[in-house]
Amino acid sequence: LRSSPPPPPHLFSSTPDAKPAKSARPETVEKSLQTLLDSDKIEEAVKLYRQKLQSTNRKAASRMTEVLFRACARQHRWDIVVEVFHFLKFPRSWPNLSTSSCNIILEACLHEQQPKLVIQLMKDMTRRGILRDIETYTFAITACNRHEKWGEALQIFQLFEESYHGLGVKQDTVGVYNAA
Repeated sequence: LRSSPPPPPHLFSSTPDAKPAKSARPETVEKSLQTLLDSDKIEEAVKLYRQKLQSTNRKAASRMTEVLFRACARQHRWDIVVEVFHFLKFPRSWPNLSTSSCNIILEACLHEQQPKLVIQLMKDMTRRGILRDIETYTFAITACNRHEKWGEALQIFQLFEESYHGLGVKQDTVGVYNAA
């Protein structure tokens, strides 16, 4: 697959007057980020996230990403989730993303009509050893089906069946079968 186009120069465009932020304790950054998000100042929160991402350790970056993605999901700001995902891919600054963060990205791809990103994220999850759950497969297959990417949907469905077949998993798989 070809690589995705770079993110739009909206929230992640470089500005010449942007100065590197002083290093703050990760807990303080996380609280500041949460405060901005609770105040519906999502663009300011994303700018803070971008400033602090490079200066924090991977664990703190993962928590910040999770906080940002959950807030965006609550506010249905799928565009920002996709934009952040683009930003994370290009400088190779991926924090250790959780399954739930990846599921939010997949849901955003579904809403933002980005089926190519779905396939790319599924491959990245495999490469990085991120576990996939029922939600992961459901969002991925649904996104492919909505955009008539039948071959990709079938590949993801086959991955699902390989992952869960014979494991005695008691999870509800009806959603995945319905998506397929």
